[in-house]
Amino acid sequence: MRTLFSVIFAALPALNATAQTKQDIRGFFPGMSVDELSKNLREVSRGACPSSHDQVQAGMVLCRVGDGSFSLYLTRYVTPPLLKGLRFSFSSTTPFPQMIEHISKEYGLAAEHRDLGSGHAIWKLSVDKALELSYRGEYMLDLTSHSLAAIDIEPPVNPAPKF
Repeated sequence: MRTLFSVIFAALPALNATAQTKQDIRGFFPGMSVDELSKNLREVSRGACPSSHDQVQAGMVLCRVGDGSFSLYLTRYVTPPLLKGLRFSFSSTTPFPQMIEHISKEYGLAAEHRDLGSGHAIWKLSVDKALELSYRGEYMLDLTSHSLAAIDIEPPVNPAPKF
């Protein structure tokens, strides 16, 4: 069943390409395969962040780039592993309200939720994907697939049969 989900999610990027709303952060998007992720990681980091087998197995790839860092979260219980969410952390002198405006313009839609006091804003990019911006000394931009996160659960352990 999970393999079927991964096949469906592998097709989602092609469907998203026709959408008007941007669905990625620097080419990374929920549902992308490990191969696509590795290729994009080499391009974005200019070869400084090759994804290792150990990081993929652990379900998280970390990478520093010139203007920030990526935390890429992979499914652990879906085969083959897929990117289920990511965080781009960065520093900027841009005030929070103007950062919300900038991101709204870049993604082509207004934030559904914005709390200037707590430094948090949310954009619903699709039925499945949400983009969240928060500020706590540095900016954190999170892109998540709720459906991939929901199916990426550890399978129950079958107890030993009793004879």
